[in-house]
Amino acid sequence: PFPDSFAHSLDSIIRVRMEMAELTGYVKTVGSLRREYEGRIKIRTGLELEYVPRLHKEHVRTLREAGIEYFILGQHFLADGEISTMSPVSDPSLLREYVDTVLEGAASGDFCIIAHPDVIRFTGDDDVYERKMERLCLGLRNLDIPVEINFLGLLKKRNYPDDRFWSVAGRVGNRAVFSADAHRPEQVRDPGI
Repeated sequence: PFPDSFAHSLDSIIRVRMEMAELTGYVKTVGSLRREYEGRIKIRTGLELEYVPRLHKEHVRTLREAGIEYFILGQHFLADGEISTMSPVSDPSLLREYVDTVLEGAASGDFCIIAHPDVIRFTGDDDVYERKMERLCLGLRNLDIPVEINFLGLLKKRNYPDDRFWSVAGRVGNRAVFSADAHRPEQVRDPGI
């Protein structure tokens, strides 16, 4: 269901993701499980997405047409894919770009959760980090979008969950959800796999 040009545009920015060819199988599998467990549990289709402003509307429209119901914002890249938020950055302008990008994506109304909002590995001044993250947390609280405490980051000893972020989120009063951040089905049961 995806034009080659669309998939190519995403490939140039997002290098780690489910292949577009796998989407149909994912939606069919979830639909089959939804029917099998109907009346016992609610099963929905969802994906974690990057917010790429120039592609976002087309991206979401295409994915909704394919049967995706929910989107989680996980901002792994900045500068049109040139900078990974998981690489150490000390430049306050990159932290500001991260916050601006996440808030712009959140304001689109398309995302129900912000995945690992503390993914950006900022190694600069803690006061700068706290001010920028306070702005992020206040914006997300005002939009009523919860932030995710990410167990994969915890188990893999990544830079997130970041105590600095969660101190701000607790003070601001953000709602939070827990997530395994499963990249394979067996990780739902055991995120440490």
